[in-house]
Amino acid sequence: MSKEDNLSMEYFVLKPGSKDPAHARASRTAMLEYADTIEVTHPSLAGSLRVWVQRLSDKDRETSNG
Repeated sequence: MSKEDNLSMEYFVLKPGSKDPAHARASRTAMLEYADTIEVTHPSLAGSLRVWVQRLSDKDRETSNG
C-alpha cells in the first residue's frame, strides 16, 4: 500500500491560472462547483470565486484574440 493510499486526509492545490490548459480548466471547474456548494453558507466567498474565474477566462480570451 502506498503512502497516498493510507492517508486519512489529503489536499491538493488548484491552479486556475496554469499555463497547462487542461489543468487550468479543471481548476476553474472545481472552483465553480465549490462556489455552488457553499453559496448558502458563504455567499461572499462563492461570489469572489466566480469573479476570479471570470476574470481569468476574460484574460484568456483577450490573449487568444491578439
